[in-house]
Amino acid sequence: MTCTDGMQTSDESDVDCGGVCPIKCAVGKKCLAGADCASGNCRADRCAAPVAVDLVAGQLHFCARSSDGRVKCWGGNLDGQVGNGATSPATSPVAVDFGAGRTALSIAAGQGNTCAVLDDHTVRCWGDNSGGQLGNGTTGTDVLTPGPAIALGAGRTALSVTTGGLTTCAILDDRSLKCWGANGSGALGTGPGDTSTSAPGATVALGAGRTARHVATNMGSTCVALDDGSMKCWGSNVHGQLGNGTDGGGTMQTANTSLPGAPLDLGVGAKALAVAAGNTACALLDGGALKCWGDGPHGELGNGTSGLATRLNTPPASAIALGAGRTARRFATSQYNACAVLDDGTVKCWGWNEYGQVGNNQRFTDALTPAGPLAIGDGRTAVAVAATTSTTCVVLDDGGLKCWGWNALGQRGIGVEDNTSPATPPASSVSLGF
Repeated sequence: MTCTDGMQTSDESDVDCGGVCPIKCAVGKKCLAGADCASGNCRADRCAAPVAVDLVAGQLHFCARSSDGRVKCWGGNLDGQVGNGATSPATSPVAVDFGAGRTALSIAAGQGNTCAVLDDHTVRCWGDNSGGQLGNGTTGTDVLTPGPAIALGAGRTALSVTTGGLTTCAILDDRSLKCWGANGSGALGTGPGDTSTSAPGATVALGAGRTARHVATNMGSTCVALDDGSMKCWGSNVHGQLGNGTDGGGTMQTANTSLPGAPLDLGVGAKALAVAAGNTACALLDGGALKCWGDGPHGELGNGTSGLATRLNTPPASAIALGAGRTARRFATSQYNACAVLDDGTVKCWGWNEYGQVGNNQRFTDALTPAGPLAIGDGRTAVAVAATTSTTCVVLDDGGLKCWGWNALGQRGIGVEDNTSPATPPASSVSLGF
């Protein structure tokens, strides 16, 4: 390695930086990938300023992560989920402090809490801890800033984290899975009789030789995409969200399971890349098809149906119709609505629309199939989308943020909290200040 000789060699992206060099390149230097740049952002073969690359939503708050690992959050903050040491709403994005030199590799937001995997592959959580979901060994005491690293087991570190409802799960460096927090419906996946836990405990048994690729937990159920592309779910099955052909009729807990079940039937040859859990479960399949099942009173299944008795207890044969030739790149769900970023960078949303959160200017009328493409700005494309039950936000390709829907707790990030509910994306974007 010759990273200090003042010349660019074949294993460097620019002089003494990038490539195999531990020194990252500054803005303006040549790059081949984001990993070559201190900003984490390589555009047109040059390191560019950091931009937002990830976006997550809890029940009433949002968080964004930048290409260089900084995190900012805003919105409802009753339990300290914004992470700024306060409990008042944050009407503009505020920085989360992980400590000197620490940055985030990924983020996740739950009902009233937030978690991050840091660059040292530790997991830190903050906010609501009523179910022990912060993983710090205690229950009931909220934490207003990122807490200490969670003890994941001897020698174990984290690759990713998810949190939802009162449960948190992490995929570890050996691609095993551990969950902690509330277990009233079996969401921890460790078997009958297991109680809630305030720290990571037993490893979830995913099947002989199987490891976790992607995991989601919410509303008392958990789903995982496995290394072979199969998908398994466990926990609450009141609405058929486990996808195993049974359900509790919309009210009963009798169909719940506390261990991972058999692989779901996603279709011939279909493989799950990413999943969502909750009263409605979804799978993003290889090739970009998106399928949802479980509860569908407001059209959140995206198949044109709605009503209190609307539910599917198996994955549907047909994927959600996203438009001729269109596929999903990323997707986000909340309790009653969902959105997807499509392969061309456009955004479509569907489901409950009382606050205009679908973004199609049809407030009070639920969207039973994907609405859009939404008007996110001339020439703009979406990098990420996130949705609460009443507000939707997108991060754009230029790093800007646009949010629409309810704003009573500052969820739109525009510097004020009010009861306005715009039903389309705004003309102007908010700067995240990355």
